[in-house]
Amino acid sequence: MSLIYDSGVRATAIANITAAINARITTRADGSKALDVASVVAWARAQFHQMYLDGEAVSPMWSDNINPTPAVEQCAAVIDPTHWQSRPDWPIPNSSQVSAPAASAAAVAAQQATLKNLSDQITAFYSTTAREMYEVVDTYMRANIYGSIHSGVIRLEENRAYLVTYVTDRGEESKPGPISAIVEVDQNDTVDITVPAPPAGRHITHFNLYRSNSTNTQVAAQLVPNDADENGWPIDTLTVTDTKKSAELLEPCPTLLWDEPPEDLRGLVGGANGGMAGFRGNELCPCVPYVPYAFPVSMRITTEWPIVGLGASGQNYFVGTRGRPYIVTGADTQSLIATKLEDEQACVAKRSIVGMGGGFLYASPDGLCLATLAGVRVLTEEWGLFDRESWQALKPESIVAAESEGCYVFRWDNGSESGMYALHLASRRLIELDNVGSALYRDAVTDRLYLAEGLAIKAVGAAATKRTAVWKTKLIELPDHQSFAWVQAQSNYENDGTVTVKVYRDGALVHTATLDSREPQRLPPGISNEWEVQIESDCRITSLTLAANTEELKAL
Repeated sequence: MSLIYDSGVRATAIANITAAINARITTRADGSKALDVASVVAWARAQFHQMYLDGEAVSPMWSDNINPTPAVEQCAAVIDPTHWQSRPDWPIPNSSQVSAPAASAAAVAAQQATLKNLSDQITAFYSTTAREMYEVVDTYMRANIYGSIHSGVIRLEENRAYLVTYVTDRGEESKPGPISAIVEVDQNDTVDITVPAPPAGRHITHFNLYRSNSTNTQVAAQLVPNDADENGWPIDTLTVTDTKKSAELLEPCPTLLWDEPPEDLRGLVGGANGGMAGFRGNELCPCVPYVPYAFPVSMRITTEWPIVGLGASGQNYFVGTRGRPYIVTGADTQSLIATKLEDEQACVAKRSIVGMGGGFLYASPDGLCLATLAGVRVLTEEWGLFDRESWQALKPESIVAAESEGCYVFRWDNGSESGMYALHLASRRLIELDNVGSALYRDAVTDRLYLAEGLAIKAVGAAATKRTAVWKTKLIELPDHQSFAWVQAQSNYENDGTVTVKVYRDGALVHTATLDSREPQRLPPGISNEWEVQIESDCRITSLTLAANTEELKAL
């Protein structure tokens, strides 16, 4: 290594040059000092030459262009006696100094101080000369040499393992296969990897190669990029060569924990933010957001009872089980929170689950239930629509339901009879429908409810002519006996439509009124505390009134 450059460390190089000059100062017979100029010049040229031998790229003829002789001769002149003797204060003994010892001693002391000052100047001159020589070398090196010197090769041993994932023509990436054996190599070595052939029939066109890599803070399997193809390594060539250093690896493997959906996955529903969930046994199985083929085992949620069916609404999933229901909440399927509701209302029909009413409606043994995070309400019992016996007569495990226009529309079939109901949640009204479909589907684009009747698909309420609706009140028991004199129906009576009103007293039909306008009609006399009213019409009806006298009608 050249001592006048010393890897570019300025202070060390200057110290080397100063030491070389000092080592070539000799003492003459008269005690004066002398610098061996030829030796210093030869040393400097040898060091310049060594500098370029270290570079291994440039001819040593460059040293002829740098001449250190003037600087070295200047150093020699500083300590030469002729230089000092030319000074006016050179100490030459005379008769006066010899005859006056005290004065002579004072003169010697003064000269010693002068010599000390001159010695400091010589030291400073040496340092200045060394810096100038270093500046010459450094400037030339930057202009001509640095770019030609080859950088050294750093050896670093690594322990590597490899993972492989397969990629389809749609960019779907699989979970990695088994990890390879550990390979011990130098970071500058290349490694040939042969990957297994992919399964057939899955549209696999590429594979991604991942390599283990460790830092001070983490260990990861990072992507080994294929500079020629951003999609990965073509599957046509199963043997590839890894030439990348650790710093050239890309992102960690995102599919490390991804699993294929289990073979017995059922009840798949779509949730918010690209999430989906299905179930198997008593496990809720969510997928990775926007990756509907990845169902990590680590994301599964276990329920206390076997799962019957699922529902999804907003950021919530409903899990109906054979015991208590669950509501599972989260904007991201990777961080779901399950809440087990404290109500023993099992779900008996997976196809009865519908997200609406601020929660989820489903069929239980006791009635139609509304489940929210606040708990479970049995609506049909709470609103007096069905008692448990009449509900069980419908065979609730047969219920198939859908939502339409704020109504929970459901079909039932007890084996001997079947029918359809529509429960309007806002008004709490239960309407029996003539249609009986084996399957229901609401299409958001057409905003219609469709049902399957045999091999036909029919839209509910899409006919050119309106069908006649029939609605009957429950038995109304008044606190006292009462008579009614008038009946009136508020309706638009469009297309010359009519409203038929049947009035029942004590369970018997006592009058049928056919109304074609808002004018009231008289009812026959009679009193009772048990009344029922049935309305039949193909017009929209907003209200029906039974009045005891004319004054009550006027007050409306």
